[in-house]
Amino acid sequence: ALLGVARRRRRPGHLLVSAIEHPSVLETCRALGEEGWALTELPVDAHGLVDPAAVAAQLRPETVLVSIAHGNHIVGTLQPLRDIVRAVRRQRADVLIHTDGVQSFLKEPLDLRAVGVDLVSLSAHKVHGLPGSGALVCGPGVTLRPLWRGGLQEAGRRAGTPNLLGAVAFGVAVTRGLATRASDVPRLRQLRDRLQTLLQEAIPGLRVNGHPTARLPGHLHVSLPGVSSEPLLHALEARQVIASAGSACHAAARALEPVLVQLGYRDSERWGHLRLTLSRETTAEEVDHAAAAIVAAQLEVARAHR
Repeated sequence: ALLGVARRRRRPGHLLVSAIEHPSVLETCRALGEEGWALTELPVDAHGLVDPAAVAAQLRPETVLVSIAHGNHIVGTLQPLRDIVRAVRRQRADVLIHTDGVQSFLKEPLDLRAVGVDLVSLSAHKVHGLPGSGALVCGPGVTLRPLWRGGLQEAGRRAGTPNLLGAVAFGVAVTRGLATRASDVPRLRQLRDRLQTLLQEAIPGLRVNGHPTARLPGHLHVSLPGVSSEPLLHALEARQVIASAGSACHAAARALEPVLVQLGYRDSERWGHLRLTLSRETTAEEVDHAAAAIVAAQLEVARAHR
């Protein structure tokens, strides 16, 4: 989406993104910066929210594309996309707007026509499809320069034999997800809130990150005081709880996730950051087990630090 928009132009322009985008967006934009594109990374507030007025204030005559994720991949904050689009359109009707919908797809409603975004990126593995397949939804009139040439597959946007198995599996996953979404989403929120309450009651000083209400339903990101993330994750794995400190695409980096820096955390501070995600297959018993395991792991790691 990003490269396809950028490379249809003869000369570099300006890109506008939030500072907490997924690495697939941020690093692509930074690579375009090395090719002469101007890049503005917008800060977020203490809950990880992008201010629509701040987006509009950073628009330039040469701005080509705005990219703001619908749901943040680390803390789960849902962005006010409709307000962001309106703020942009009031000044520049010609600027394209892309959103990373990978985390929110089938979990939060996103009416493309009503919201007015031009491009939406989706991934199959977040909705029980196969890894390695996804979709790019393009609005009417959006033209992209192909990254791969040599064939007319994917309406001429991406040459090469399509991943038929992945595409069919994605379709089946979406069909099933749509059929159960009305019951899945309230249940996910209930389980997420149960997990959050259990942890808050048992761990003094625990911080819940992200927006308190505008948040992905099956997503909980917490920071535990007095421990470090890596030993905490190992202690959890020994208790059959699989969590992460951040995104898989940032796993090899030792620095904090950009969104946590934006929320005020620093590498010099000792916090155990946990990203906990639930699916429609998660049970209440698994939530209770996870909460007890996190409490026990935190105590174990804290004692070791002493």
